[in-house]
Amino acid sequence: MIALYNHKWIEDKILLNLNDRALQFGDGLFETILFSDHKPRLLNYHLERLSAGASAMNLSLPESILSLRDNQVPLIDLINRNDLAEQTARVKLIIWRQHEGQIGYSSNNTEANSLITAKALSHVSVGFPEISLGLSEKVTNYAWHMSQYKKLNSLPYIIGSQEKNEKDVDELIITDTNGNISECISSNIFWIKENIVYTPSLNTGCVAGVRRAHLMNELRHHDMEVKEVEIPLEDIKLADLVFLTNSLGIKLATSLESTQLNMKKDHIELLKKVYSS
Repeated sequence: MIALYNHKWIEDKILLNLNDRALQFGDGLFETILFSDHKPRLLNYHLERLSAGASAMNLSLPESILSLRDNQVPLIDLINRNDLAEQTARVKLIIWRQHEGQIGYSSNNTEANSLITAKALSHVSVGFPEISLGLSEKVTNYAWHMSQYKKLNSLPYIIGSQEKNEKDVDELIITDTNGNISECISSNIFWIKENIVYTPSLNTGCVAGVRRAHLMNELRHHDMEVKEVEIPLEDIKLADLVFLTNSLGIKLATSLESTQLNMKKDHIELLKKVYSS
């Protein structure tokens, strides 16, 4: 794999200092971007979230990352160097605090390292695939000022992914400390009920997904009412449609544990229309 590390081309591996803060503390953020049809998808949404997250943790975004807003040549070059031009790929932007000035957890250093990688998606979903849902019993979300960002420490989602495999379902719903629906392991969750689209509030500790933000904007442009809520799990069992979103697309939920979920065709057609706009 060829990658960009601190704006320099590298191959297969990087050399890290033993005090590296990504290694020691997970002191950083990342974004995963879909690259298809020769361009990065929702790039501005990703850069906006990364910039807000960096500001929240007192990090300065490297110029090599900031410049991507107006110049995608480095990303296209990265795709070409990895022979991915004719494939659907996943580009990952990673930033983390440089280790100078470190005293234990503390550091007054605002400078960041950057790493940009690209690899082919192992499988590409066509259309809106149908999935089964379970409920996580091992992971609980809580809201704090960093919960909406994609952090390098992803342990809750790792544990949740193991639990998902144990339960033999496609995704798990994570609730917050009050029992409200928060998100899924790798996706935000939405549901439609009586022509209103609902999604959990950021107050539940969910990630502020880029597809979530984009879809909410598009739904409102199509005159759909969208509400961010704090609601218990039982509410979605009576929904007309439940679906999940992440940067790679949209999936439709067919079941939640032993409950079969509704899949109203009119809502699915609307969703397809909005997604393609």
